[in-house]
Amino acid sequence: MFKSYLKIAIRSSLRQRFHAAINVLGLAIGMTCGILIAMYIRWELGFNTQFPNTENLYRVIRSTVGNENELLYTTRTSGALAGVLRNEYPEVLDVTRLLRREVFVSSGDKVLSQIFCLADDNVLDTFPHVFARSDAATLVRSPGSLVISQTLAEKLFEDRDPIGQTLRIEETGLSADYRVCGVFFKPNNSTIQFDLLSTQSSAARVHHHWANWRTRGYRFIETFVRAREGVDIAAFEKNIQRIFTQYMDKEVAARNAYHLQPFNQIYLYSSQMYNIRSPGGGLTFDYGDINRLYFAGLISSFLLVIACFNFVNLSTGRATLRAKEIGVRKVVGAHPNNLIAQFLTESILISIIALLLAFCFSGFLFGTFSNLLQVQMEKPFDTAFLAISFSAAVFIGLLSGLYPAFVLSTFKPISVLKSETTSASSGFFRQTLVVFQFTVSIVFISLTLVIADQMKLIAEKDLGYRRDGLDPF
Repeated sequence: MFKSYLKIAIRSSLRQRFHAAINVLGLAIGMTCGILIAMYIRWELGFNTQFPNTENLYRVIRSTVGNENELLYTTRTSGALAGVLRNEYPEVLDVTRLLRREVFVSSGDKVLSQIFCLADDNVLDTFPHVFARSDAATLVRSPGSLVISQTLAEKLFEDRDPIGQTLRIEETGLSADYRVCGVFFKPNNSTIQFDLLSTQSSAARVHHHWANWRTRGYRFIETFVRAREGVDIAAFEKNIQRIFTQYMDKEVAARNAYHLQPFNQIYLYSSQMYNIRSPGGGLTFDYGDINRLYFAGLISSFLLVIACFNFVNLSTGRATLRAKEIGVRKVVGAHPNNLIAQFLTESILISIIALLLAFCFSGFLFGTFSNLLQVQMEKPFDTAFLAISFSAAVFIGLLSGLYPAFVLSTFKPISVLKSETTSASSGFFRQTLVVFQFTVSIVFISLTLVIADQMKLIAEKDLGYRRDGLDPF
């Protein structure tokens, strides 16, 4: 039966090529927008998911009451905090510290600016990386050594073997020669990013950052805490506030507090919850925003709905051209359910063809879309993404074809012979869909123009001073 439906659907589409092409192109454009936005949302949601067992992992954030009683948040803490958490709080399973700085790294006549990370020995247990050469154990037992990213290895050594090579690091407190003992693959969608990694025992001159309490001034250490299973995080967070009084003084305790941010929320919730918009430490990318993803999903939904409404309007608008076909099939004994199944098969076929075309469009526009959003996305055309896409295409085909199928299947043979196939209710429904399409389109165009004007104002506004005449201090 399905094979018969499919043959008729193909013949009908070939017989009405222009109408089918408009339907396919309309759905394809809507699906292309949906696929591109879905890629972006999936990429943003995928940040830090490559690290296992992060359910009980938290980043320590320090808040300070400013001069105007505003709360200022920072991800940098005193280095001595880690030892206190590890030794005095049974709720803590482990603690990992990072110190990330932008440095100059040289090999021969090549000099590059890269992100250098000093960390505790357990860093690769907390944040495992895939190694192309060597492993984590080599780094831990080799003070004065470091591991570098595959990208940096290719830049510095090209086709040469980087293992055993010496790199010169230039930066205050970190300047030294380091031996390369491993190469790792650097993930793009992670907030734990660096180009070079070494353990804190390799840089004795910055040991004070790891061992001391800093009540004022800039702090360099990021602290990550892994809590034990079943720990009440709210109670634990409240309990650690006494550290300020115990190891600093009451004045510091009155104006400062520690907060435990779930590791899985760092990328999408930091700017919203703590007004922290980037990781710092020389890293140039900004954190994402969960509200932006909600807005992107809303736009994608509206675009797909408009494409579906357009399909419904075109299908019901041409209903009279298929009236004789329907009348003849009913006369020879076709049941309305058979007609509904036939028309739904046609709409699903058009939807799947539109999806295949949308994959081509999205692949062609992927680079431009990534550059527009200023993100380094990877194409997620894996089995799961394809399965979800085809399921969505079938659902869109059913949703778009449902109303036209019921309208066409209700034609009566006698009415067809008398050319009485119009329906006041279907006409009103189509008019409603057209009004909705135009309303949503006008809203989107207006928003686009407003945002474009705002961006132009930001770029061209006279700030009252010459930015090119400023020197950093």
